[in-house]
Amino acid sequence: GVPGNRGDQVPRRFLQILSAVDGGQPFQHGSGRLELARANAHPDNPLTARVIVNRVWQHQFGEGLVRTSSDFGTRGEEPTHPKLLDYLAATFVEDDEWSVKKLIRRIVVSRVFRLSSSTVSSADPDNELLTRGFRRRLDVESLRDSLLQISGQLDLNQVGGRTIEKITQYDNAYDHDQFSRNIRSVYVPFFRNCMLEMFEVFDIANPNLVTGQRTSSTLPSQGLFLLNSPFILEQSNAAAEHFLETQSVDAAAVDAMIDEVFRRTLGRAPTMAELSSLQSYLAEAGADSAD
Repeated sequence: GVPGNRGDQVPRRFLQILSAVDGGQPFQHGSGRLELARANAHPDNPLTARVIVNRVWQHQFGEGLVRTSSDFGTRGEEPTHPKLLDYLAATFVEDDEWSVKKLIRRIVVSRVFRLSSSTVSSADPDNELLTRGFRRRLDVESLRDSLLQISGQLDLNQVGGRTIEKITQYDNAYDHDQFSRNIRSVYVPFFRNCMLEMFEVFDIANPNLVTGQRTSSTLPSQGLFLLNSPFILEQSNAAAEHFLETQSVDAAAVDAMIDEVFRRTLGRAPTMAELSSLQSYLAEAGADSAD
């Protein structure tokens, strides 16, 4: 609009396009926040509970029952399982009393949550019928925290965010290295113009936008970052030093060390081929050291 050419004053009210919940009447008391909240959570408003349920489902599975989680309008996708969305929305309000924790419990104890992601059906390539589990990339915050945990460098002493001091007129001069780089990712200062490098490389949500679902990309820059980043090299060296403290010439101890490395880094035991390959490598490395 044009500030010098104002129109009629519009009274505070719930969105008229969704005004069936209160008849579109203007808010009469206070700031209107309480009336807005009541209109959002009104039993006759079917949208709020469905949006919440869909977002929670998306966080548990990687995809929502409505794939366009930020667009429930006519340009968005229709729900793949409308009756399931209705059921979860109804039980979320009536049985769970708007408790997100109860909703999450209801979802994670279901059969569909326990489905394997290993089998891909040609009849359902996009998994719209929920015939398998979704394969999901680890988000960058979890990746970073896992690296710090494996290396033994994760700083768990900081349990709250730090007040951001004013640096310049803009935030692009912030130096992340002036404070601990080993704190959990949830406490890392998050700037629009000066994000931690690892966050930028691995698909962090753009802080300039409202992002309902992050993109998931596979780029050469990600592989190069894992190969060349000083941060990654520091964590790799720290992890190696920790593992090598248990080094032994005894074959059984070496096997146990290899097993521990795999379980701590990949969350599984090594295959026989991997174990054999690493045994040969360590044997050759030991022979070279002796020479």
